[in-house]
Amino acid sequence: YTGTFTAFDQTLRINQLTSSQVLCQAPDGIMEQEGTFLSVMQQAARMSISAGQLSIFDSNGNRIMEFMSG
Repeated sequence: YTGTFTAFDQTLRINQLTSSQVLCQAPDGIMEQEGTFLSVMQQAARMSISAGQLSIFDSNGNRIMEFMSG
């Protein structure tokens, strides 16, 4: 994956996400997972970081992604 983002305070914008054109055939469903990930990440509007955890929210305040360190 590659793309650009802007972040200020708790506002997050992710733009121009792309992935390689390589088709992965295994495991089953991996390409659908990639498409879902890219689609959801483009909905990012806000973020918060607490206790080693990055939470990403859409414009309605719904948590759409969560990343944990370690």
